Amino acid sequence: MSEYKEIPGPIEGYKIFNNDMTCRGFQFKIGMNELGNDDPLVLCKNGFHFCKYPSGVWVYYDAGRVFKVRAYGVLDSPIEPGADCKMVCRKLEVLEEVVIGGDGNTGNWNTGNWNTGNGNCGNRNSGYFCIGDAPIVFFGKKVRDESYIDWQLADRLANALASDESFDPTPYLSLPNATKAYIKRLHKAHIEARKKAKA
Repeated sequence: MSEYKEIPGPIEGYKIFNNDMTCRGFQFKIGMNELGNDDPLVLCKNGFHFCKYPSGVWVYYDAGRVFKVRAYGVLDSPIEPGADCKMVCRKLEVLEEVVIGGDGNTGNWNTGNWNTGNGNCGNRNSGYFCIGDAPIVFFGKKVRDESYIDWQLADRLANALASDESFDPTPYLSLPNATKAYIKRLHKAHIEARKKAKA
């Protein structure tokens, strides 16, 4: 049994869905969605998960549709600061789809708030090269010691991600938390985001 209690809410946040508005086998809809069991809420195991900030969803998923949500019956567990803040709830009201533009950019060299990608400047950004309230995050994980970051190498990777041309991720594996699979996934996400922006 969880040591934390549920608070009634509401708490506003953001959630990402597949294109058909499913997430982990559950079919969501605009309006109120209720968990189909009375089991205790457990982060990453039972309940509807959402992020406090819009950029946080991109820490956990590479693609999808982002919606503004309102959560009820929220597990009152400690929250670590940062853009990737995730919470769990029993009821989730899906309010509206978020159209990316201005603040809330996906891509490279963004300036503003709640951006995801590379070269960000602002608050609550997710990705790497973040300056603001959130910690520096490389490949979905916080960087513990920034003095070991090869910024020139990270700059070269940012430029590679800005192109649709495929590239070998091996030269970038010395960057904090880097893996070949993550770099390839990140590149695919950037390509998809550019396609969406042009559509």
